[in-house]
Amino acid sequence: MATQHQHHDYSAELLHIVKELIHSKKYLQEFLPEGMTPQRGNALPQRPNSLPLGPGLSLFFRVSVILSDTDSPTMSELSTGLGVPTSTATRMVDWLEAVGFIHRLADPRDRRVVRVVLTDKGRELRQAMDARILERIHQALDCLSPEEQVNLVTLLQKVASALLVERSTVTPRLE
Repeated sequence: MATQHQHHDYSAELLHIVKELIHSKKYLQEFLPEGMTPQRGNALPQRPNSLPLGPGLSLFFRVSVILSDTDSPTMSELSTGLGVPTSTATRMVDWLEAVGFIHRLADPRDRRVVRVVLTDKGRELRQAMDARILERIHQALDCLSPEEQVNLVTLLQKVASALLVERSTVTPRLE
């Protein structure tokens, strides 16, 4: 019978780091050589009446990280957070709204501004995703000793913090 290490559960800290790294994705792409950046094009799932699987689930996760960390961002704020043009963010929101995971709201102070929020269905999916990710992280950490887990979390926090500092001081390239 395998014995599990008795240790602090670092799953939540690692999930937080993953979210910080997702926020840094656009910044990191600025430093990739030509030809190594993701291909442009319509990567949205074609059937909005289905549960998002594969790319759709990844799309939902990226958008929901921003929606969870920002109180009803504008479409412009969402596109900036995702590192995509506003037109691409609009298509993403169209799809996610069609499947019932997000909702557009008019800004009460400026009717021209559109804000985006998670629906109850979107919050439920996000909570289920976080729970599954935490479970997988916990399983992955189980192969490490308590000391190795501390080292891993410490090093990843250091990298994520450095990326946040650098990201805030660099002006992105214009597309």
